[in-house]
Amino acid sequence: MKKSPKMLLALGLGLVLMGGLVGCNNQPSATSETPATSEAPVTTEAPDTVAPTTEQNTSGATLYKDMVEVPATLLDHEAAATDTGSLTITDALLEAGIINQGNITRLANAMAKAARGEEVTIAYIGGSITDGSSASPQATKCYAYLSYQWWVETFPNAKINYVNAGIGATDSYLGVHRVQADVLDHNPDVVIVEFSVNDCKSVNEESYESLIRRILNYETNPAVICLFLTQENNSDYQNVHQVVAFKANVALISYKNELNAATESGAFSWSDVGSTDGTHPKNEGHAVIANLLTNYFRQVIEQIPTMEYEPYEIPSLTSTRCRYMNGQMLTTSTITPTACEGFEEVKISHPFSEAWKTVDGGEISFEVTGSNFGLVYYGTTDGKSGKYDVYIDDELMMTIDGNFVGRWGSYADYAELKKFKESGTHTITIKKNPESEATMFTILGLEIS
Repeated sequence: MKKSPKMLLALGLGLVLMGGLVGCNNQPSATSETPATSEAPVTTEAPDTVAPTTEQNTSGATLYKDMVEVPATLLDHEAAATDTGSLTITDALLEAGIINQGNITRLANAMAKAARGEEVTIAYIGGSITDGSSASPQATKCYAYLSYQWWVETFPNAKINYVNAGIGATDSYLGVHRVQADVLDHNPDVVIVEFSVNDCKSVNEESYESLIRRILNYETNPAVICLFLTQENNSDYQNVHQVVAFKANVALISYKNELNAATESGAFSWSDVGSTDGTHPKNEGHAVIANLLTNYFRQVIEQIPTMEYEPYEIPSLTSTRCRYMNGQMLTTSTITPTACEGFEEVKISHPFSEAWKTVDGGEISFEVTGSNFGLVYYGTTDGKSGKYDVYIDDELMMTIDGNFVGRWGSYADYAELKKFKESGTHTITIKKNPESEATMFTILGLEIS
């Protein structure tokens, strides 16, 4: 089942040449966004990776076990892949779903660490599917928790921490700005990234690559696994994401490819694994996703005792300029308005719980420093939210409509305001559009990079 280096190279080059967009999430996108721009491949600086020195073994190859302390008991408790019930997962389906193992050294390091009885943190970041939408019970039947359980069972003497940073209706632009607080501050050893369903905007190739590179550059040297999900209509961003993943030489795991192969072979189809909304997997689908991930984990752990040591170096070639790598989300607890009339600090029932809210119409300004700026707001379906104008340095950037009547629900959305060539200090002002009849507006934060 393991693909040869030549096969992977050929597949990777083919995907890089294919490049383009497959489809978009069927959920509504932001009301405003910066038009797409053509980005030439660029080179970004990556930290030097220095491999430990050791004597080669008698075969001439430096084995992984010679470089890292790997207990002889590594495979003693290896758990089975996640149970999929009546759905049969064949080797052919796994072959379709595990596109590329990538460089497995970081993942092997995490497994060796767990086998030694140390503390290991497995983190997941994504949208509503990662959060467990349509799974019942959501917390324990979502694919994230199911696949995390493999680590708990395989390494009974280790402390395995679980971080689920899935937030519904969020994409990789919001992800890269929240990843520090939601994931990296937990010092992860492994991070599974899932945004292929929600990514759909022109900004998302760069935001996704910025997110992947930011995680890879974190001080704990986490392994990154790019997970590609899909919808009933096969709409997703996999073709864009997989180019980024190949360039970063990280794992590419595709539930989309496995589901398409299962449908073609008659093994199972969307109706067996997906909910009627056409977007979210039900319990059976979450189990299949977790099964795919845990089969990948099993492939890697079984290679460790005999694998050759190949240090992971973050490739310098990127598809985009990765301008969001240092992104952060400023909220009521991290920034104070320079002027405020009619807005109040409130708590709302949402993972982005801190907000500035006006009911009768107001105006608020912030002084911010950076190169790239965005606004996160909360749209509502009650008809009370109105249109608000956003200015940077007294120049109108756009008008944002917080009225989500007719959409699938109330949720957090964002608008990218402007990219500057150089970092500088600017004033962002938000105030009611004079023609807006509705007056309420809720600001969740500012995206700065």
